[in-house]
Amino acid sequence: MAHLDAADASLASAEQRARALTASSRANLVSEGQRLGVDSTVGAHSTEVAYGSSSKTSDASDGVPVLRMGNIQDGQLDWSSLKYLPRDHAEFPKLLLRDGDLLFNRTNSAELVGKSAVFRGERSASYASYLIRVRFDDTVLPEWANLCINSPQGRAHVKSVLAQQVGQANVNGTKLKAFPLPVPPVEDQRRLLESADRARQEALRTTQTTHTTRRRSAALRRAVLTAALAGCGGQGQAEQPAVLAHHQRRPGTEVEGRAAQGVERRVASHRGSAAQRSSRAGSDSSAARSARSRNDSA
Repeated sequence: MAHLDAADASLASAEQRARALTASSRANLVSEGQRLGVDSTVGAHSTEVAYGSSSKTSDASDGVPVLRMGNIQDGQLDWSSLKYLPRDHAEFPKLLLRDGDLLFNRTNSAELVGKSAVFRGERSASYASYLIRVRFDDTVLPEWANLCINSPQGRAHVKSVLAQQVGQANVNGTKLKAFPLPVPPVEDQRRLLESADRARQEALRTTQTTHTTRRRSAALRRAVLTAALAGCGGQGQAEQPAVLAHHQRRPGTEVEGRAAQGVERRVASHRGSAAQRSSRAGSDSSAARSARSRNDSA
């Protein structure tokens, strides 16, 4: 199992590096924006800052989805686990989202409060009271503000201004308006966002690769356990070579490739031991038959 433990440690390290590189990229891009532009605030470039609906939602999916704090994940909107309000709800259309609205999570745990994402008109939707909607003027791209809020600098600012209330952290609309926002020219915002997207895609590819490799590593662990318990006899003997061959042909990492080779050596060892036991048993049986034959002759 030591080979597989090493493979899992390598995967965990790769995921940590991907997260660190994403954070570093965001920090560098925000710093570049500060160099190219002027220091301002969210409020100075917004046309509206508004709280969401506190009305009770339901699971009736024929209504309008209401985005909640759990639907904001790593700067993106996650459209799973939705709740709904009726389409004729009294707060509509006032609280319906528009393309380009930024959603800011004003209440959550201290680690998660202040996360944000941009709505891009994927479908008709509204938002819950724990979120704040921000609409920007034409001097700020919503994705640029989103990048700044989710950057290490933005997270540090949230930590410095949040208020704790009954186990929850809060950053209200007034504090959000005062949120520091570097504002370079729109053309530079677009260029910096393109760099941010390339870094995000690279991190996403790394994460997807590690997830795939973890699944293969889990299959290797099952192969080791099956080989150990069954001694590679009977059905286990027939199944293990195919499993191991698959993982040697397509190792997710160099470490996993070594793990597959280590597993094969273990399986071969089990086979050798089983063969030796079978050979000894056959020899003992032959000796016993010879002895019986001599006794019968006598």
